[in-house]
Amino acid sequence: MSVLFDEIRSTSKTAAKVLFDAGFSTDSEIQSLTRTDLNELFPGIEKLKLRRKIFEIIQKQKPIDLLLKDMNEYIPKECSHSAQMNDEVLATHLQILKDISTQVKNVQTSLDAHISLLENLNKNLSDLKANRDFLSGTGTSATSVPIEAHCSQNSGYQQQGKRSWFPFSTLSYSVTPQKKGTVTYKMLVTGVTFNAHLQLLEKVKAMSHDCDLVRVNREDSPSNQNYLIIIVFCPIISRVGTDVQAAMHDVEGDKPIILVLMHHVHEARNTSTMKTWGDGYNVVLQVDVFFHGTASGLLDCQQNNKAATGIKNKLLEYKIMKS
Repeated sequence: MSVLFDEIRSTSKTAAKVLFDAGFSTDSEIQSLTRTDLNELFPGIEKLKLRRKIFEIIQKQKPIDLLLKDMNEYIPKECSHSAQMNDEVLATHLQILKDISTQVKNVQTSLDAHISLLENLNKNLSDLKANRDFLSGTGTSATSVPIEAHCSQNSGYQQQGKRSWFPFSTLSYSVTPQKKGTVTYKMLVTGVTFNAHLQLLEKVKAMSHDCDLVRVNREDSPSNQNYLIIIVFCPIISRVGTDVQAAMHDVEGDKPIILVLMHHVHEARNTSTMKTWGDGYNVVLQVDVFFHGTASGLLDCQQNNKAATGIKNKLLEYKIMKS
């Protein structure tokens, strides 16, 4: 077994048995466990503290005396005994370790240089792409134009920065602004969300650069005709199917529906993608999000980001271009 396994067993024998049965018994195997793995091995909110305790044990650094003990095991006993009896053997072994240390430092220096080079190349490519995108959106009688707005209108070359030169023959160009679209939506909230639904909408709006999202209030649209889609925020407080059916009873009309299932948990978890609504509802997208009152609403997790992206993409399908 391992040090980590023994420590987990001292915390919970049941947890140790679960890990052993799942094939996690050595230090390297246990250290490979992620939060998602622990959620699968120890599911349920009642085991939250146990998952946190095990994760703390996994992430805790090994004491230096255990590391030295592990390193000492790599030295054969006969070599260790010879080193104690013969200082020449000890000096030779020490020199070998110093040589290895020097080689490792050289490798690290080379890696740092390559990382720095790639970072600079990536930055230069980003700057070049930004300039190309700017120039591609301009109309001019020459093949290229200066980026600075105060360039001279005489034919020739204008210096840009310290070393870059851009040829041009005239400064007369115009940038055509990209037209933005609009999506009008109605919002229905069927329970307490600690403002997580508003935080999720802010995420969606921040992603929708080429589209305006306009909310239509119930009193502004009694005829059910002044909006394109409805977003239903359904907090799960009992069973998913029961809560969804109760929420869908409040939906009026036959407009497309984005159904947002809101799970009140401390941390995100895997959820089922099965259909949760009955027949007769025009649900075009269902997503799961996670929130909690102690976390000031919406959790900061990959699942919530994915849900926001999905909502944004679906809303764009109903975009109406402005004239």
